[in-house]
Amino acid sequence: MSLKILRATIIGTNATLRSIEATEVFGNSMDQISQKKLDDYVILGEPDSEGKLHPVKGVLPTAIEARRNKLKGIILPLENALEASIVNDLEIIGVNTVNEAVEYLSGKKEIKPLMTNTREIFSTALSDQLLDETEVRGPGNILRAHEIASAGGHNIVLVDAEEADKATVKKLASFLPQISLNESLDLTKIYSVAGKLKATDTLLIDRPVRSIHHSLPQDTIIGIVDSFELGEVSLAHQGALFVDEISEYDTEILNKIKTAYDQKKVTLASSPDLVEIPSHFTILGSVSSCPCGNRSKPDRRCLCSEAEVQEHMDKIQRSLLSEVDVQTPCGRSEVVQVSLDDARIRIARARDIQKNRLGGNFQELLNGKIPHENVKEFCKVGDIGRVFITKSLERKGLSPDSYIQVLKISRTIADLADSEEILIEHIAEALQFRCLY
Repeated sequence: MSLKILRATIIGTNATLRSIEATEVFGNSMDQISQKKLDDYVILGEPDSEGKLHPVKGVLPTAIEARRNKLKGIILPLENALEASIVNDLEIIGVNTVNEAVEYLSGKKEIKPLMTNTREIFSTALSDQLLDETEVRGPGNILRAHEIASAGGHNIVLVDAEEADKATVKKLASFLPQISLNESLDLTKIYSVAGKLKATDTLLIDRPVRSIHHSLPQDTIIGIVDSFELGEVSLAHQGALFVDEISEYDTEILNKIKTAYDQKKVTLASSPDLVEIPSHFTILGSVSSCPCGNRSKPDRRCLCSEAEVQEHMDKIQRSLLSEVDVQTPCGRSEVVQVSLDDARIRIARARDIQKNRLGGNFQELLNGKIPHENVKEFCKVGDIGRVFITKSLERKGLSPDSYIQVLKISRTIADLADSEEILIEHIAEALQFRCLY
């Protein structure tokens, strides 16, 4: 009777185990091993003509599935062993060649299983992360926008940003709450399937900030439907996606990014499988206030006609910007240094306040995620505040539709100040972050 081995098939961010003929992978070199022994292990790796085992993608979801099936362990390339060791209660046997695997399974060679304390490693890494990042430097209004966005779950767009301004977008990750163990596991599975983990990686603890540009093909941004290749919207999971020059994108791609954002997942289909990839991210973006980009810059001349400006504004209003509360004007703020320790304390406290206020009402307990129809209930302002917002929007030439966004931002600013009421000073600051429409 021919020998069978267990192999893994990766579908989305999950693995399924299947039994195949051992000779399909290892030729006749495993004849000396009993089937009972082979049934205890999943065997991973791509052997070359000389018998060397090369690393593969999707090791973490395979290890999770092996433990779920109560298998004894995994035999896999040494380069993949640390990733697999994230899963406890499973023997992780790292080998370099097919021959090593055969010798281990036949009892001719002893290989000590790789074991790691996942929770201890995770906890230590988070502590080191806090020590590594204590201060951040950049334009004051952009860093303040990052703090407001992180506290209230708002999306941000930089208006008329120079390259130096865009370089600050990755600093948003420093303000976001530290990743939880479950979030880290989700993120690491995605990077495992995408083949983007290094041999030294265990659980990923840094929230990703992925950048895309309108020159990139749709498959790179969204993913490849018929081969389950993950796109940038999935690699931004648990972090942020920076959409540079939003107005230059094809409408179809922006709609697909918006769908991924709204649904917190990307659906990839290939008969007979339908796969959902987690895609929960904050939107960062950049956009010009007019076609030439000089309209808001006092030292430059805008060459656009009023008709061109209006057409441009109509286009960006119909785009991804409908999901963005915080519009940050660039080039008007001094460079400052912010204590991340202090900012994180304010953000954590503000999030606790929101959780208490919104608990039991919505799935995401953040001001930026309150449905439009509920904003006035949970972001209340007095008569003076309402008049102040309305008159300010008229004076700035902004749409009355901005009223809701101003309320949400004001509520977050008040929460950061530990204020139960939204005061005029909170509204005044919020209005600084509405400059497009």
